[in-house]
Amino acid sequence: MDDLKEGDVVVVQAFDDLPEHLFEVHEVHEDCVTGCAITGPLVGVYGEPEFELILRITYRAVTPNPIQRRQETTDVCSD
Repeated sequence: MDDLKEGDVVVVQAFDDLPEHLFEVHEVHEDCVTGCAITGPLVGVYGEPEFELILRITYRAVTPNPIQRRQETTDVCSD
């Protein structure tokens, strides 16, 4: 799972009494990701699933167009 990034949505396998569910990645660390469940009984709950619990990536975050991003940054930072 080297290529995970912020905004990706992954499938976390069922564990304990929790069913398989979707999870939005906020940060990627060496052994886990952080973020929030977006389906299932833990919707909106923060978590830190280890890579071993991630079955697959269902959605890839789209990287913004660099020119558009530069314009948005300029708009926000200008006086």
